[in-house]
This record gives sequence, structure tokens and C-alpha cells, in this order.
Amino acid sequence: NAEKQQYSEVEVEGELEVSPDVLIKHPLENTWTLWFFKIDPTKTWEDCQMLVASFNTIEDFWAVYNHIDPPSLLKNGRDYSLFKQHIKPMWEDENNCNGGRWLLN
Repeated sequence: NAEKQQYSEVEVEGELEVSPDVLIKHPLENTWTLWFFKIDPTKTWEDCQMLVASFNTIEDFWAVYNHIDPPSLLKNGRDYSLFKQHIKPMWEDENNCNGGRWLLN
């Protein structure tokens, strides 16, 4: 039985029980928001920003990452931005006025 417990699943009275360790998520220090930008000349720059998802655990990050197009497949005029929750991906946001920018191609 101890051997089975190390694999996170234990059979108890004919039913399979999952160890609580498997269900615990690994929290991040902050909640993060992924934004997608798709240029549209009929919209303002700000309106071209679309909130994709917010996450605050490692597991939720990978769930989002595994369901978006990889950056290498994005067409010109489209990109992703990652910001702390409640901070918009724009210089005008007061949280970004003294900030910088990392750009990965």
C-alpha cells in the first residue's frame, strides 16, 4: 500500500482515491494577465487589445499557454503582452510610466 501511495492514487474500499498533493496548485506571487493585440485600422490602439486570460498559479499558466497559438505562428501586427492584473499594456497606465519593455522576436 505504501508503494501505491507514492504514485498519488490509492485504492480504498474498492474506490480510487487521489492524494491531496496532486490537487494542490502552485501559486504565483502575483496574478498575471495575458493580452492579445491584433491591429485593426477601424479601431483605436487600445480597442485592439484583447484580454485573453488571467492566472495566479503555475498550473493555470500552462493551461493558458497550451491553448493559445504559439508566438511563432502570429502574423505581423499581432502580439501577446503579459502584465500584472489590473495593469493595461500601454504606456499611459500609471503603473507603466517609469517602466521599460522587453521585446522577444
